Amino acid sequence: MFKHIMVAFDNSVYAQKALDKGLALAEASGAFLELITVVQLPDYAETIDEVNEMISDGKKFYQPAHEHAANEAQKRGIKFASNMLHGHIGETLVKYAKDNVVDLILMGSHGRSVVGRLLLGSVSNYVVKHARCPVLIVRE
Repeated sequence: MFKHIMVAFDNSVYAQKALDKGLALAEASGAFLELITVVQLPDYAETIDEVNEMISDGKKFYQPAHEHAANEAQKRGIKFASNMLHGHIGETLVKYAKDNVVDLILMGSHGRSVVGRLLLGSVSNYVVKHARCPVLIVRE
């Protein structure tokens, strides 16, 4: 089965559903579960302070959800870690999974329309195409 499960987490309803599935899978298989959030940085920042502020704001925003997940994992006896990274979301998730020998990536789907995916792109589409391990997209 799986030894290292990564949940990509953006604090959305769909990401929470992916986390719930990840907790259940980790509990059933004894896998290590890792919650990863990537703070998107601007393509062109005016100052380094602007970038640092975005990273700091992202950490403040996501920290309560990461702590809640850690508490839930501890209650269930799941080996757990969480990490907040920064950069291009899809690329960062794929690189992290490769570098850390992740067996399975779970992520939520935002349920965009076909036109929306074509115009805006999709993190989940990027991860599915580029990850070297299975990717489970959780819708409900």
